[in-house]
Amino acid sequence: MQTQDNLLKKYLSFSINRAGWPFIAAAVVLAWFLGTIWSFLGTLGWLLVAFTVWFFRDPARVTPVREGLVVGAADGVVADVDLAVPPAELGLGDKPLPRVGVMRSLLAVQINRVPVDGTVAKAVVTDGTFHLSSKPEAAVENKRAALVVARPDGRKVAVVQVAGCLGRAVAVELAEGQAVQAGQRYGLPKFSVEPAKPLFDALLRRAKGEKVDFCAEFKACKPGCKPCCDVKKGCDGKVLAGHVQARVDVYLPAGSVAQVAGGPRGGAGEPRLADRAGARPRRPVGDPGCSGA
Repeated sequence: MQTQDNLLKKYLSFSINRAGWPFIAAAVVLAWFLGTIWSFLGTLGWLLVAFTVWFFRDPARVTPVREGLVVGAADGVVADVDLAVPPAELGLGDKPLPRVGVMRSLLAVQINRVPVDGTVAKAVVTDGTFHLSSKPEAAVENKRAALVVARPDGRKVAVVQVAGCLGRAVAVELAEGQAVQAGQRYGLPKFSVEPAKPLFDALLRRAKGEKVDFCAEFKACKPGCKPCCDVKKGCDGKVLAGHVQARVDVYLPAGSVAQVAGGPRGGAGEPRLADRAGARPRRPVGDPGCSGA
C-alpha cells in the first residue's frame, strides 16, 4: 500500500511553473465558453485544461552535488550518446565532442535545467530550418538556443535546445556572465502557432462546406519537414509523433565519458551524464547508479 501511495504522490502531487498560469487561465476560459456552445466541446476544452496543467508541471528534483558531475538538462528519451561536432556558435571548436541527445515529447516535463555549476559563458539563439528534430541534420541546421556554462576549472559544457517542425520558438532565459548551479531551472520551451495556421485555415474552410484533405494540409509544415501523412497510404504515426518532439543536446568537455546509454527515459537535474571523478562504463538511463543525492 505504501508503494501505491508513493506512486500517487510522485505523479499526482506536483507544483505548476509560474509561466504556465496565464495559459491555464486562458484554457479554463476557453473550456467554459465552449461548454456554453455544446457540452461535447466543453468536454474537449476541459481535457485541454488538464493537458495544459500537465504540460506546465514542475516537479521537485534532487540534484547530486559533487565537483565534476554533469547532470541531465531535459526530460525525455536518450536518443544519442556519441561524438559530434558542436554548432559553430558555441565557440567550442570544430573537433567532435561527447554528446548526449535527448528527444522530449509534449508529455514529458518541459523544464530545462542547468547541467553544471559555473558561469554562463554564452547564451545565443541561432536562426535555421525546421527539420524533424529526430533527423541528424537538425542538430546543426535547425533554429536553436544554446547555453554554454564555464565550470570553475575552465572546462565548458553546452546545452542546445533544437527547434522542431511544430515547436519552432526557442529561447535562453539566462544572461552571459550569470552564475548558475547544477539543476537550476532556466526556463521552458516556447511554442509558435505559425505551423498550425494551415490546419486552422483548413478547419475554417471545412466549416464553410468545402471539401478538405487534412492529410494534404499537413504537408504545409515546411520548410524541411517530411510530411506526416501520405494521401494514398494514410498517416504515419511515427513521423506524426516526430513533429511534436523537441531535441536537447548536451555537449561534454573533450575526454569526458558519458555515464548513460540510449534508454527509455532521461531526466533533468538528477541523472548523471558524466563524472570527472570516474570513467565507469555506460549504463541505461534509469539505473539507480545514475541518479540520487
